[in-house]
Amino acid sequence: MDVAGCYRVSRDSSTVFAALPERFALERSSATVPARSVIYAIDTAGRLDTTVIGTWRDLNTNSVLVNLTARNAQQPLTLAKTVDGFTVQPARTFAPSQPPRIVRTSCPP
Repeated sequence: MDVAGCYRVSRDSSTVFAALPERFALERSSATVPARSVIYAIDTAGRLDTTVIGTWRDLNTNSVLVNLTARNAQQPLTLAKTVDGFTVQPARTFAPSQPPRIVRTSCPP
């Protein structure tokens, strides 16, 4: 499964990560040299923001490492694949009792 696409943090998730927007897109950008995988926020009107808020890369067939850039600091998160999206675990120093779920959603046109 290609993980590039659009996602939203499930509203039933009890844990919120400040740097992770409610809706976001993982994209593989071929416009940069070398090509890189980037993250964009999706605003409340459903539009893709033009500012890159982080980068991501496949760790293995079951997980993705996301590096969010917020307030000039990086916040690494590991996204573990599920049937309909991901569960989230920060890469270090925090282990919520119930990690937030992220579900795949349609992308803006």
